[in-house]
Amino acid sequence: MVFNRQKLKELLKVEAKKFEYRVGHFSDCIYSDDEKELKEKLSDDLAIIAKGIKQLLHYTNSNKKAKPNISGGFLPFVRCISRYKHYGFSEENEVRIVALPTVLDQEMIRLASQNGDTLKPEKQRKFRNKNDQHIPYIELFSSNDIDLPIEQIIVGPHKEKEARAAALRVMLSKTNIEITCSDIPYVG
Repeated sequence: MVFNRQKLKELLKVEAKKFEYRVGHFSDCIYSDDEKELKEKLSDDLAIIAKGIKQLLHYTNSNKKAKPNISGGFLPFVRCISRYKHYGFSEENEVRIVALPTVLDQEMIRLASQNGDTLKPEKQRKFRNKNDQHIPYIELFSSNDIDLPIEQIIVGPHKEKEARAAALRVMLSKTNIEITCSDIPYVG
C-alpha cells in the first residue's frame, strides 16, 4: 500500500493526542547490509546509546551509589532496531510506524500524580491467537470516521495477481485508490 505520508503523519499526531504512548515514531526504513552506511545513517541515535552504555559501565566499575539515568537511550534504541531492513527489499520503499502504548499501572499513575501530570487514556490492547499463544496488538486509527490516506495498492507476486487486482478494483471502485501489480515475478 502506498499512503499519503503527510496525511498519515497528521493521523498519527491525532492518535498521540488521544492516548498515552511511551514511544512513537514514523521513519523510513534503511535498506543496507553495509555496516559503515548503517552507522552513518543511525549515527545520532548510536551516539546517544553509546553514551548511556559508557555511563552504565562506568557506574558498574565504580563504587558510586547513584545509578545513572540512561532512559534517554530507549527511544534511540527503538528507532535503530525498527528501521533496518535487508537491501533485497529496497523496492518496497517502506516506512515504519512504531507505537508503544504506555501501561497505566499503579506506579505510572503514582509518578504522574507526584509530578502533577495528567495522563491520557491507555490505548486498548487486543489479542489474537497464533500457535496457541495470545499475541497482543493495538489498532491505530480504529475510529469508523477515519479514512486512511491510501493512494495506491500494489498487488504482490502471485500466480493470480491480475485476478486479485481486478477484484480489488471492483471492491474499491468508489475510491480514488489506484490498483497496480508488482513487477516482481512470481516464483512458485
